[in-house]
Amino acid sequence: GEVVGVNTAADRTGTNVGFAIPSLLVKRLADDLIAGRRPTHPFLGVSFRDEADALAGGASVAGYGALVQSTVSGSAAAKAGVRAGDIIQKVDGVSLNNGQTLAGVLQLHEVGDHVKLTILRAGSTSIFDVVLADRPPGV
Repeated sequence: GEVVGVNTAADRTGTNVGFAIPSLLVKRLADDLIAGRRPTHPFLGVSFRDEADALAGGASVAGYGALVQSTVSGSAAAKAGVRAGDIIQKVDGVSLNNGQTLAGVLQLHEVGDHVKLTILRAGSTSIFDVVLADRPPGV
């Protein structure tokens, strides 16, 4: 077998309900700790809602993905030109639908990784190259 996730919590009142994080994330964090390094967390620098939440809240969303509500000044996203109203549809070709989330896909990357975001803006799709930064303290 192959470990795909590590349980982090469970709901005793639920039937077969548990919560896990991907084993690749656990390996990255464990490697940092074993080497005496402070673990890092890749940070894009956007506040977002997935399209289902946005639609439920009455927003008009032109496609699937993560609807950017704002960018953090000076963040990787802001430096790459991502802005409020953009819809991030893919990260490195991985579509943000069918259970794939922006946070879930990003957490498998390292600080300093280049990722290609496929973004829908005003009816047009563009590719943005973003270099992930380390999450600032307190965020």
